[in-house]
Amino acid sequence: MFKAMLAEFHGEEKCESVWRKGLFFQDKTGEPGTVHDKIPAVFAKCAGIVRTGGLVATMAYIVTESCIKCKYTDCVDVCPVDCFREGPNMLVIDPEECIDCTLCVPECPVEAIFAEDDVPPAQRDWIPINAELSKAWKPIVERKPAPADADEWAKVKEKKHLLER
Repeated sequence: MFKAMLAEFHGEEKCESVWRKGLFFQDKTGEPGTVHDKIPAVFAKCAGIVRTGGLVATMAYIVTESCIKCKYTDCVDVCPVDCFREGPNMLVIDPEECIDCTLCVPECPVEAIFAEDDVPPAQRDWIPINAELSKAWKPIVERKPAPADADEWAKVKEKKHLLER
């Protein structure tokens, strides 16, 4: 039933991608078993269920300033739902596609990815930036080589002024 609802809302291809990766769902009781403990926002939408309703809520992950000019794409390799978007000199996460699986976090060599609730106070402005740019930038679905000078830029802390939209 869940698979059919997801397919109806987002199309068979997206449904198969999520289903094949084993991202099943858990009800609010948190009963263990054959279900995954995260619920994609896309499922909540297609099922017509409010996020605070009968299912466990989910949050998006956020790419922050550290990614600028580094643009390592290790995170893209592990994303089960292709929620990363590629800009000229960084990546962002589409909050409507992110399923809160956490797989991308340890893959980022510059530690630029945080759960929305864990974004450091000085980086909180990246939450709306991810939402905005994810609508304008195209999906990236496979790993690409990092820029030649990425390792040098990884050491630079304040880079927001270098963001290319």
